[in-house]
Amino acid sequence: MTPHDTLRAHWRKTALRSLAAGALGFLVGAAVDGWLYGSLIAAAAGGGCVIGGYSVRRRVAAEMTAAVECAAALGYATGLSHGVLAAVCNYQAAVFPASPGGVTDEERAARRLAAYQFAARNAVPRRVREAAAGALAALDEGGRLASQRAVEELFTAVHRQTSRR
Repeated sequence: MTPHDTLRAHWRKTALRSLAAGALGFLVGAAVDGWLYGSLIAAAAGGGCVIGGYSVRRRVAAEMTAAVECAAALGYATGLSHGVLAAVCNYQAAVFPASPGGVTDEERAARRLAAYQFAARNAVPRRVREAAAGALAALDEGGRLASQRAVEELFTAVHRQTSRR
């Protein structure tokens, strides 16, 4: 979201608020002293909303831009965490194939390399990276139960990363 988009969104919110305040001001003023008094209150309330919205536009635009950037970074880290989980599970399927001889040594080596490269990316959260390192070490050792527990810990770390929102 560009700063121009945030300013446009803020302008639309300001316009909606000023229209709502003007309508409410007109209703209150008309109920108190007639339509002329209601029109004056509507103009004052709507104008006050426009002036207030104009005076805080830069701060609001900066906060909206920061919130969008934070959400994008969190989404990117979450996506990488899921990618690490998928790569490690793919490597686990190569280490423990469903049928004997179902995975060649070249395919296993390629899946191992992909899992290690994915887990080594800089933007992967620390907890997920540590859990992935433990899972990859357990898979390299070849113990089925230890590997399963390590992959479950990785899944839990990814779940915690995702549920932080």
